[in-house]
Amino acid sequence: MDHQDATTPFTGQEDLVVVKGMGRASVTLDEVNVPSSGQRRVTATAIKGVIVPGPASFPDPSGDALQRAQAQAQARVLKQIVAANTSFQGGVFFGELREAIHQIRHPAQAMRDFILGVNGNYRKRLQRARRSRDPKKLQIVRTRVQKAIADTHLELAFGVRPLISDASDAGAALARMLFERPAEYVPFRGKGKAEAQVGTVVRSVLTADPLVITVEQRQFNRAKAMIYGELVYRPATFLPSKVHNWLQVFGLSMEQFVPTAWELLPFSFLFDYWTNIGEIIQGCSVDLSHIQRKSQVWKAEGVLQHIYTSVVPKSVSAPHSQTGSGYFPTIENVRRRVTRITYADLSPPRLSLHMPGHTARWANMAALVVSGWKESTRFKVRGS
Repeated sequence: MDHQDATTPFTGQEDLVVVKGMGRASVTLDEVNVPSSGQRRVTATAIKGVIVPGPASFPDPSGDALQRAQAQAQARVLKQIVAANTSFQGGVFFGELREAIHQIRHPAQAMRDFILGVNGNYRKRLQRARRSRDPKKLQIVRTRVQKAIADTHLELAFGVRPLISDASDAGAALARMLFERPAEYVPFRGKGKAEAQVGTVVRSVLTADPLVITVEQRQFNRAKAMIYGELVYRPATFLPSKVHNWLQVFGLSMEQFVPTAWELLPFSFLFDYWTNIGEIIQGCSVDLSHIQRKSQVWKAEGVLQHIYTSVVPKSVSAPHSQTGSGYFPTIENVRRRVTRITYADLSPPRLSLHMPGHTARWANMAALVVSGWKESTRFKVRGS
């Protein structure tokens, strides 16, 4: 298999008018107060097809959306490179060695205490509190049960699961050190997408006799970006280089010092839930020397969207009255620009804020609150 870079630079642009669905509108004329003939109703189709509001204009596709999509792709690629360089987070493991020994000596302690408590102590206390009809005692028992459930969740999320993962990663790192290959190629690929509104919504009115049509005009940019390439790992020739490679595989090299210190900081994962501080720290420390090739491709679109919001008839004088109805498609004027380059910027991402997203993260935060912050300081890192 040829591992040379066969990607060539490319750029292209096209302008499109995208019509989503067809349109139709009609108007009904009622003639009233005509004694000789009574009330008559005449229905006529006024418009059928598509109305394009004015000359087509195509907005510039560059903007904040493209930058955000590229930043997402960069962050995901950097995370993959870190995972490829380091098979085992040795620094974090030794920093948590006390907690790891506690987990080994007392496996699933919170879960066992909770099960025993439900079968015995908690149930008896709950029954006594109900018989006494004292709301304070009942609330105390319920609080203790809730705390036991939260402790069990935290133990599984921050204790049992990382310990199992560490055992598997340590085995993989050891195998990688003992059975070196002449050359190991590891592909990487990171994607990102974003959308950003440009300006405000503009409303306009079109007259298509006998109808009046209201149109909302919205402009936004949307973008997709992808960074891809390949890493290569070759056995070192000299002993210092070999030692550095082994330390890197086991997560004990100097470039991992600052990211490890951040990981070991109590509740640092909460900052990572809401910001990308951890990604910035990792991006400043990652070793990029193993990159064999890298390329980047992105597609940016500037969209001018026309949405028909209402169709009403023009007003007429008595003895006539009109009613109107209609539906129209959404029309998009799209300027699409596709670019591919044989160079990809892998600098650390900029600081950004975001919602935690995953349900597991919300569950972890809720469990921390219920369990009590001070009593949960031993749960330091690697939240879901």
